[in-house]
Amino acid sequence: MNFRSASRAAKTEIESRRTMMKRVLSFGVTALDEMTGGILPTEIVALGAPSGVGKTAFCCNMAIANISAGKKVHIFALEASEFEIERRMKYPLIADLYFRSEIKPKLKLDFNFRNWALGLLFDDMQEIENQAAEFFEKAYRDIFIFYKDQDFGSAEFISNVMSIAYRFCPHTRPASLRHLLLH
Repeated sequence: MNFRSASRAAKTEIESRRTMMKRVLSFGVTALDEMTGGILPTEIVALGAPSGVGKTAFCCNMAIANISAGKKVHIFALEASEFEIERRMKYPLIADLYFRSEIKPKLKLDFNFRNWALGLLFDDMQEIENQAAEFFEKAYRDIFIFYKDQDFGSAEFISNVMSIAYRFCPHTRPASLRHLLLH
């Protein structure tokens, strides 16, 4: 057992709080950040809701808010199809460029996420697509996405989470993380 004197920790505890505040993450929603104080480095956030209510959009907003603050973001897309997260982050860029354009390209179909995601607007919007892709490559370089493969299970998930945790928080305790993930 490793006991330490509580009185000796008084000054190091202060420094620990200062360090932790530099590592607080944003939810990407000002009101939520103000109510909760953001996401502390010791917290795991689990987000659950029915299909179609915006969980992926919320997570994409969180990722963008945090890379904008100079953080690196790792996303585990365990139920998403390949490129789904990138598409969800890229579409608002495309929409913004399209609606801000003084001379909008003539489209053969309605401008909406479905038509865009299916590639039905690419020929009509190639210039906007290229502008968005260029911005995306530069602005989102600190977002890393893990898509599960067919052989993915809880052991692989824990292994991936731990490798990221060790890289950014070398003092992470695997036992506590395993407990949180498996129970």
